[in-house]
Amino acid sequence: MDLLKAPEGRIVFALAEGPKTYSELRASTGLSDRRLSKKLRELEEAGVVGRRGREYFLARPDVLEGDPVALEYLRRSSSPRALAALAAGALSRDERVLAVILFGSAARGSWGEGSDLDLLVVTSEGELYDEVYEASFRYLIPVEAVFLTLEEFLLHAGLMSS
Repeated sequence: MDLLKAPEGRIVFALAEGPKTYSELRASTGLSDRRLSKKLRELEEAGVVGRRGREYFLARPDVLEGDPVALEYLRRSSSPRALAALAAGALSRDERVLAVILFGSAARGSWGEGSDLDLLVVTSEGELYDEVYEASFRYLIPVEAVFLTLEEFLLHAGLMSS
């Protein structure tokens, strides 16, 4: 499927920016109600799109990785948050990763030229520098990662006593 031209691509690109309600998807994709409903149903059945309450989300960001043209388009046209979501999604597929948390300029919405993507990566074990480098290279976005084990994270968050 050519994601750049297909209605499914419009939906996937819109959701790469983050979760959206049906109305927000209709506005950002320009699809008619009938077409959007049909395509959302198909994408949900395929497991590409998920739904939590009133919001739809991209359940399988890896669909973009299979289409190099779509991935390049996304790199050039998307917000740092969309690229952060893709990088975080790539990292979170590693079974040692328990959580990926965006912080810094991209999280604040003050991303600028020369900014990097700051991620807090909660792991079951160790530091995953090779995986971070791979995500950084794949999405052409500089990534700075801080690694904490779950115990360290809970201690820092004040949710656990030492």
